[in-house]
Amino acid sequence: MSEALYKMDGGALVPSELTASPWDRDSQHAGPPAALMARALEVAVPEMAINRMTVEVLGPIPLRPVRVETEVVRSGRRIQLVETKLVDLVGTPLMLGRGWMVRRRTEPLAFDESPDGLPRPPLGPGKSTPFEHLFPHVDYRDFFGAALETRLAEGTAQQPGPATVWFRHRQAIVEGEDASTAQRMIALADSANGISWMVEPTRTLFVNIDLTMYLWREPVGEWLATRSATHWSPLGRGASDSELFDIEGCVGRSNQGLFIEPR
Repeated sequence: MSEALYKMDGGALVPSELTASPWDRDSQHAGPPAALMARALEVAVPEMAINRMTVEVLGPIPLRPVRVETEVVRSGRRIQLVETKLVDLVGTPLMLGRGWMVRRRTEPLAFDESPDGLPRPPLGPGKSTPFEHLFPHVDYRDFFGAALETRLAEGTAQQPGPATVWFRHRQAIVEGEDASTAQRMIALADSANGISWMVEPTRTLFVNIDLTMYLWREPVGEWLATRSATHWSPLGRGASDSELFDIEGCVGRSNQGLFIEPR
């Protein structure tokens, strides 16, 4: 991998232009900062895995250095609750988060029953259609268009409606580190409203105000997918709902709350 999304500078994480949002070249896409918050959860309790992670997006995240603060608010041998806060270098909160962490297991539990009812897996990345960008009007390097390799498995993505997209990160999240699949997945889950848009993006804002991800197992491999649908009303509110996949099958779900209004 070449240029990373972030470089460490003391206690700060300095974003590259590859974190930019397709809505605003001077702001970060919320996916990369969410990945930093997942990283902070894993650093805080490395013996545990993310079961549920929620981030609240307090507003546009400037393309400037940030820090992540963490606090374990509920400790335990099997389950812990960790709070995270993404702040700028003067301490202004940009994103708030919470993660429920559960004890990591190396051997599966022995049950007579087997998991059932998991969503149908999509067409694999090798048989899906490569495409460059959802929003052709973006004329600068941004997270979706420059930092990710994308392949369309279901839907159109260029027309309104549900879609399933495979993603592969082209860059490290933090320079010199191998990002976990949970970090990479939360960054991709934040693209759900973009791949399943229902209102014309050049005329309408449909930005997410939060993101929640559930993982019932840790994803494996480079390619990760979201099967996403967006629901909205003319009253200016909406939500996206996604199933999350790796090459072995469904690994979790994610949701976003959406704020919608004309540009």
